[in-house]
Amino acid sequence: VLGNYYSDLLKTAPPELNRQLRAEKLGYLLDQNPTQGLKEFELQREEVDNTHDYDYEELLWSELRDHLNLFGKTAYTICDERGMWLRRHSLFSKAEKHYRQMLTLFREEHVNTWMTLGFMLMRQGELQGAEHAFVNCEQLIEESDYEALAYLENNLGQLAYAKGQWG
Repeated sequence: VLGNYYSDLLKTAPPELNRQLRAEKLGYLLDQNPTQGLKEFELQREEVDNTHDYDYEELLWSELRDHLNLFGKTAYTICDERGMWLRRHSLFSKAEKHYRQMLTLFREEHVNTWMTLGFMLMRQGELQGAEHAFVNCEQLIEESDYEALAYLENNLGQLAYAKGQWG
């Protein structure tokens, strides 16, 4: 019944209201079937790829973000993929905000999130912000995690090079 109501309303709603209703419909779908809702989110985000209506993607994301607890361990992957999507579309300020939100949501993934945030900031020329992210990351890496340490050292070397401190 609710689906029919929304379908009828979407046909006559002005564009701004239409976007809002479609996002809310996604929220209802996520309530009923999270897996199907995630697929619908991805389909609608493909539409955003064509329309470049990034505010609509933000509406969709707000619905999905409210349902992340339904996805268990894959919630981090969902968020990480959105961060990559934002970077691919050169939405770097939104990506930075997104990664900072991830730091509050996924404490067990702080190293990866700080590393990604630092690398993105470095690529954008925000060297002080990148250095801050890498310092935070460095404090969290276990001494026995050689892979993470090597990745961090590589990033710190690139940062020093970008600052002109290393030729």
